[in-house]
Amino acid sequence: MGVKMLVIDDDDDVLESCRVIFTDEGYDVVTTNSPDQGLRLLSDSNFDVVLCDWKMPQFDGVDGASRKADHWKNICYILPNYGICGHRI
Repeated sequence: MGVKMLVIDDDDDVLESCRVIFTDEGYDVVTTNSPDQGLRLLSDSNFDVVLCDWKMPQFDGVDGASRKADHWKNICYILPNYGICGHRI
C-alpha cells in the first residue's frame, strides 16, 4: 500500500485533478469538499499526508494546521501558500 493522502478542497475540479495526479504517482488518495468531513476522516483513519486548501467558505486551513499540531502530530499537513489551484490569496 502507498502513502495515504487526504485532500480537502471546496473545488470539485481541484479534488479530481489531485486524485488523478496523486493516484498515478502511487498515493492512496481520499478526497472531500467538506472540511467537517475531512476532520472526521482524520479522526477515523490513518493518513500520512493531508493537502488542505488555504481558504474555504466554512473553514480556514490554518485552523486545520493548528488542530493538526494538537492532535495529529505524525501527519504531514500541507497548506499551499497560494491555494491548491494556484490562485493568489
